[in-house]
Amino acid sequence: MFDTIVIATDGSDSVGRAVDVAVDLAARFDAAVHALYVVDRGEVESSPDAVRED
Repeated sequence: MFDTIVIATDGSDSVGRAVDVAVDLAARFDAAVHALYVVDRGEVESSPDAVRED
């Protein structure tokens, strides 16, 4: 039924359930899982220099 599952994540704790479901579906259907992580450049650029690299 599924060949590929894409999960978007921002690294927050609330994404944990979505990741669990994606991995479970992938295991059931022998599908590949791809994670997409997006960073808001505006938020990074406006952060203090001391923490920007983190």
